[in-house]
Amino acid sequence: MTLALLFLLAVASRAAKQQDDFDYVIAPKMASPGENVTAYVHILPHTQDQRSSVRVSARLQDIRRRIIASQGPKHVTTGGQDAFNLQLPQDLTPGTGYTLTVETHPNGGVGYNRSFYIAVRRKTKIIMIQTDKPIYKPGENVLGRIIVLDRNLIASTGSVMISIQNPKSYVMSRFANMPLDTGVAKFEFQLSEQPVLGTYKICATYEGEPQDQQKCFDFKVDRYVLPKFSCSVTPSDDVLLCTSRTACFTVTAKYSYGHNVKGKVEASADLSELSLQCRGLPNYFVEAVQDLLLVQCWD
Repeated sequence: MTLALLFLLAVASRAAKQQDDFDYVIAPKMASPGENVTAYVHILPHTQDQRSSVRVSARLQDIRRRIIASQGPKHVTTGGQDAFNLQLPQDLTPGTGYTLTVETHPNGGVGYNRSFYIAVRRKTKIIMIQTDKPIYKPGENVLGRIIVLDRNLIASTGSVMISIQNPKSYVMSRFANMPLDTGVAKFEFQLSEQPVLGTYKICATYEGEPQDQQKCFDFKVDRYVLPKFSCSVTPSDDVLLCTSRTACFTVTAKYSYGHNVKGKVEASADLSELSLQCRGLPNYFVEAVQDLLLVQCWD
């Protein structure tokens, strides 16, 4: 009796799962006031009742179950996908949550539904700050720009406020209401000949946003430091033969930013490993390179 009851429950559960019209529903977890929320609905193909489409609707409700936005019902082809667009009002309160419900309507009634919780976030901008280099010397001119995008990565209009602070947190310069040109605002800052050395901070705030939404970026001011570069030695041939009279190498040096290094090269080489492998190294080869190389030979 118990086994039979469990079997019936399992069959009923499986049948209920198979009757669900939805294959999947995709919706965002967060949205901002005034944004368009899109829910993608995919309907399972029906083999039992041979329905060609299913009537589907979508609605957005607040915590009091008041409908904020809705769309449908409209027919969605079985085995196919459709999108539901819900426009959020501008006056929604950030920090609160709303419920997105998508449901089917068989024969004018209510069938299956899926519900999702969507958090409403503050409508903030994406702010990026760039300078022409990371380290400056006293007296140099700092060139920078502010890039402002919305959450859809579209260039914003309006203006930004920019401030530059020295390592002691004193504001050295301020640019108020800098207009954005295709989402970009450029600025310059002249360093004095005897500035405070250390890490400076550039902070930018988009118009109308609170101070806690500002974006900051650091750059350094230091005495003259030799720029870092890398050096590489490349042989002219992939394989050096023991019978070769000469061996040619190319020495290159480049700064980290890609420019070539000017200067003199002091080179030395060691043939100890080569002489171990090539016994009976010709004397003329040794004589040709003895002024440059330190050669050690073993019998």
